[in-house]
Amino acid sequence: MLDQLGCWSAMVLAAIGIFASQVLFYAVRSFAAFSLSTRCASEAQTAIQILLQFSTGTIQISMAADSNCRMLKKVVFRQLKARGWPRASFRIQFDDKVLSDDSASLADIRLISGSTVQVNLYCLRGGVGTSKFKMSDALREDLKKTQSGKHGKYSLTRQGLAELFRRLLPVARQRGYTKDDLSSHDCAALFQGKAWKDGEWAADKDPRLQFHPMDRFPELYSERMPDRMISYTWAGFTLVADLPLFLDACESAAPPSAGGEATYWLDILFNCQNSPDIKLYLRIADGLYSGAELHFAFLCGGMVSRAWCNAEIVTRFLAGLEALGLSGEGRDRTDAVIRGGELLRAGDPAFTTFVTVQGRTDLDRD
Repeated sequence: MLDQLGCWSAMVLAAIGIFASQVLFYAVRSFAAFSLSTRCASEAQTAIQILLQFSTGTIQISMAADSNCRMLKKVVFRQLKARGWPRASFRIQFDDKVLSDDSASLADIRLISGSTVQVNLYCLRGGVGTSKFKMSDALREDLKKTQSGKHGKYSLTRQGLAELFRRLLPVARQRGYTKDDLSSHDCAALFQGKAWKDGEWAADKDPRLQFHPMDRFPELYSERMPDRMISYTWAGFTLVADLPLFLDACESAAPPSAGGEATYWLDILFNCQNSPDIKLYLRIADGLYSGAELHFAFLCGGMVSRAWCNAEIVTRFLAGLEALGLSGEGRDRTDAVIRGGELLRAGDPAFTTFVTVQGRTDLDRD
């Protein structure tokens, strides 16, 4: 297992090595392929033609509301059709209010004279980098064997996360825990039935105290599949103080859809810490990291030095190459890695988005 992880780590370092010097410049990126603010329809047309080279993604445009929007609409649909996209939907926003949704006409914007509007164009193919989770039969069968299958719960909202940690802290204090925050190491010890003694978790496990958080607090979990997978380090990263800061950065870069709520997946809150079937949970994690809409890596606590985090980034990278048709039989692997690196740098949602928080990210370490 360690040898395999070492191989994965080497692969991801090779994959991102070609642009490592610039990685921090795109650490916090929107899931949009591009963002444009212009009053010139011809400039927008050029940008659209470039953007639609990608097979998945989101296009965000801010443009003056005038008759040029009609021309832009024709360009968008012509390019979509040429590249085989099955359909697209528009979400039109003005003063933070959704004017219309799903197949709304860009011509409607023309009525808002003298104002600037934002239009989000989504590719709805499903899978990596899109808003629809594409689940394989194998992943579905594996999930049935876990607490997620037992309860029909697969993710956590921001509210669910905050409330879950609020409830876990008193449980930890009943075991003698004295701190005001929890790391994933602390949570693992708690779930494994350990007690806090002399400033650390004792090695002994009491089976009577072992539990899975979903079994104890199922009402806090969501029935939706996760749209945002998180990679982070268990050491040097706290779940009460640090996690909300990084989630804020995520939602600033990639706001949830209007009227929607982002759903998250963190390994410590889903993978059973008392199960001997480690391979089952590794398969599930691989499927989720490969298929979710977005994958964020939190640069904190030396995250990129952790084998597990690197493995998750590699899993997402390989899934992105496959989803974009860059890998497979007859494809040059080196060219695929280079092209994948370019798309990662550009913020393509098929790949990992690296997230930094001022005061918590150490650029020399992370």
